[in-house]
Amino acid sequence: MKNVYSIVLAVFFAAQPVMAYDTGAMTCDDIGKFAATLMSDREKGQKKEEALETVNHQEWTGDVEKGNMIVIVNLIHGRVGNQLADAKAAYGIIRRDCEFGQPRQR
Repeated sequence: MKNVYSIVLAVFFAAQPVMAYDTGAMTCDDIGKFAATLMSDREKGQKKEEALETVNHQEWTGDVEKGNMIVIVNLIHGRVGNQLADAKAAYGIIRRDCEFGQPRQR
């Protein structure tokens, strides 16, 4: 059933990009990898508060990157993450959403 949700989410994200904003020094691939790592950690039992604490204590190139990672934590530990099958799905959907949103900024 989760695979069906992944397909529905992919269609939803293609229509309404969540990440249609500046990614700072990070690439969409970096953002996808971060989402995959978060999803994997969530599957191992990491709580949202722990993930946010990790983000807040990391060194970031700028405020844009930190803000984006907080958004990703909220997505993965929210309804989006509940619908994803695994870390691979998180990577694919978040990366695709980021790539789709980039041209809209120009």
